[in-house]
Amino acid sequence: MRRTFPLIIIATLLLIDQLWSATKAQPDSIQPKYYLQEIVITQKKIIDPPFSYTEVSAKQIEAHRVNNLGEALRIVNGISIRATGSKGISSFYLRGFDQRAVVLMVDGRPIYEPYFGSMDLSQIPVAQIAKIKIIKGPASTLYGANTLGGAINIITKSALTTPTTDIYLDYRSGNNYAISAQHGRNVGPLNLWLSFNGLKNDGYLLSQKFEPTNTENGGLRNNSDQLTTNWDAKIGWQFGNQGAVDFSLGFLNSSKGIPPSVSSTYPRFWRFTDWDKHYFDLSSFYRFFSFFQIKSKLYQDYYDNTLVSYTDDSYQSPRWVSKYKNRVSGGMVQLSVNNKKHDVTIGLHLKKDRVHIQSDTGEPWNLYDAQTLSLAIQEEFRLHYRLNFLAGISYDHLKGFSEWNQSIFGPQLGAVFRPSNRISLHFLIGKKSRFPSLKEWHESIIHEVWLKPEQAITIDLGMNCSFGKMIHSQFSIFSSKVTDLITLQERYEPFRNLNASRLRGAELSVSVVPSSFLQTRFSYHYLDAIDLESHQQLEYRPKHNFSLSGQLTTLKNIKLNLFFNYVSKRYYYDQDQQLYLDDYYLINININKKISDLAEIVLSCFNLMDNYYEDEEGFPLPGREFSVCIKFKY
Repeated sequence: MRRTFPLIIIATLLLIDQLWSATKAQPDSIQPKYYLQEIVITQKKIIDPPFSYTEVSAKQIEAHRVNNLGEALRIVNGISIRATGSKGISSFYLRGFDQRAVVLMVDGRPIYEPYFGSMDLSQIPVAQIAKIKIIKGPASTLYGANTLGGAINIITKSALTTPTTDIYLDYRSGNNYAISAQHGRNVGPLNLWLSFNGLKNDGYLLSQKFEPTNTENGGLRNNSDQLTTNWDAKIGWQFGNQGAVDFSLGFLNSSKGIPPSVSSTYPRFWRFTDWDKHYFDLSSFYRFFSFFQIKSKLYQDYYDNTLVSYTDDSYQSPRWVSKYKNRVSGGMVQLSVNNKKHDVTIGLHLKKDRVHIQSDTGEPWNLYDAQTLSLAIQEEFRLHYRLNFLAGISYDHLKGFSEWNQSIFGPQLGAVFRPSNRISLHFLIGKKSRFPSLKEWHESIIHEVWLKPEQAITIDLGMNCSFGKMIHSQFSIFSSKVTDLITLQERYEPFRNLNASRLRGAELSVSVVPSSFLQTRFSYHYLDAIDLESHQQLEYRPKHNFSLSGQLTTLKNIKLNLFFNYVSKRYYYDQDQQLYLDDYYLINININKKISDLAEIVLSCFNLMDNYYEDEEGFPLPGREFSVCIKFKY
């Protein structure tokens, strides 16, 4: 019944769509489109915001032929991907901050598995993404708690005035199949969007440069298969020029293997036999007067996961079976008042994490929960049309964790100045924090270790510069002094706080578009991430990350896309011994050709040079892979 319920919902929404199609649609009026999915940071985009940010469009994602969010974020300057590993999940670092210190959102709804405090990026498909907005450094106070390293908001697609249907069929090396289908319709005030994504793969192929070990022979990576279906639906209503309301829901059913370490003496043979999630999200926006508006959101994410540990690599005899039934419930309200000079916004976030865990079949269920409250006020002051100031303060409070009661204030001050129409300069300083996840807290108190919240004071300086329509550049330098950074140095040791750490670096991005036939982009990220007490580099943070991408369109409308990425060596520790992973580079290439008015074909090659590389010690990543994709749009 659980797997057929999404079909009932989708069928009902399709029936609604057909009923509306049967009615005589009124001519489309010129009405503003309210983007309910975006949290308001600055009210009026007269000049650039006072922080470092990047936007990735759906067009860029399609050009790189990526299948999930982890692959899409690899193209973002300042982000380092940690694809797969001992937990079998894809995660990232943003300017050296772990994913748990960055709020990851879909349409303004925070998404994370409440026990582990993060989300597997490989479980988030990209076909329904309209754009990804990345806020780096001390994000706006209006994003709520746990924004120590920034915020990422994934904006999903909405229907256009003209009905649209997109279908993608994809085959990749390793007997991997993917299908994606979306349909959108906008009839009068009604907006309807339906989406389905399916993935079935037998695993990924290792590089031919891989040398066999006791747990891995090479070829198809052991226990790397995955089966996933994902349904999403969104229905909205617009109230003329005054506001709008959206309701969305989705279901994800998945099972996947966790590849074992190829170097460990005692590898783990684990599988998620069930990794299920469903959610709902109700968002609204309303403008009462020309100067006053209110924005709100209610949401709930429910996770039902089963993790099985087996005795050997036959994956037949379970050693133990752990079950997780976890839930995140919350809401957000923003009140905004604005005039010609001032914009004042008050934001309230409240969410509750509830975790039910059964360590093994027959054992009792354990319950853990935590409540997080965040209250913020922010003012944007326009002294001049070329000069803006931003000031805000947040109050974050965590309650739970066996009578844990912690409060933290986070002030913020920024400014942006545009000396000319081609140059803008920004400055931002802010204090941010992150509370421990339930897993970090639970595993630490067993060893009588009491974790403190992470806190950081970050300074961000940046410049955006354009040279006509051909060249656009972004440059920024940043420095974060972090206290009580939570880290795990050894597999069987508890989490602990580092007294003081420092994350500092610089970013440079240059886009060059010499003609409509050629587009290029260069990005470089430097990061110095050290523990100030031991003066050692923090784990798995590369010091240098360089990428180059380009798109060439021929006279026959054939598009050639190229992506090059270099990642320097990364340090890790084994029993206080400092070791490192080798640097590596990747080259991805694809050719896109329109074969009719409704269809196009894309041929791709990933890791063209078949390089061997790891993002975590003992967990090799895919070698050379080929892909064929057919896209239908009508």
